[in-house]
Amino acid sequence: TLSDKNECFVAVTQLIGDITQNKSIDDTNIPFGCYVVASSSDTEAYFNTNQVSKQECGKKEGVPIRSVGSAGVLNGNRRLGAHLDLHESSGNATITLTCPADVWFGIGFNASAMADLPYTIIVQGLNVTEQKLANHMPGTPLQSSLRLLSNTDGPAP
Repeated sequence: TLSDKNECFVAVTQLIGDITQNKSIDDTNIPFGCYVVASSSDTEAYFNTNQVSKQECGKKEGVPIRSVGSAGVLNGNRRLGAHLDLHESSGNATITLTCPADVWFGIGFNASAMADLPYTIIVQGLNVTEQKLANHMPGTPLQSSLRLLSNTDGPAP
């Protein structure tokens, strides 16, 4: 257990990296201690100093879990990116991939190398497929479990 705001903010920075803002609050409606609120645009570390708060951490009955995250790289003048929005109440995961239309782009999940045999989404122009990769081999095409909401060819956002 982190006992004060300074320990909290140092620990969050060591675990996550860049923090947009550190906030110390006194609120009986929020659990006591250290927690993080992350969105696609920023990450904030909080320390609630109110030790009499009866609120508990974790999933609350009737309150859906939602998690959002993004990653991207710039390769020359080409932007590659992925944004993931997991929304428990709708049961949906919205995945937004950004890549040039003239090259193929793939993103693997729950892996750090092809040898981990990840589930992958492959984008090639306006074509989107799913694949189970093999060890440094194309692997096996999968029946689509995706519902494509949009597929545009235009400048990267």
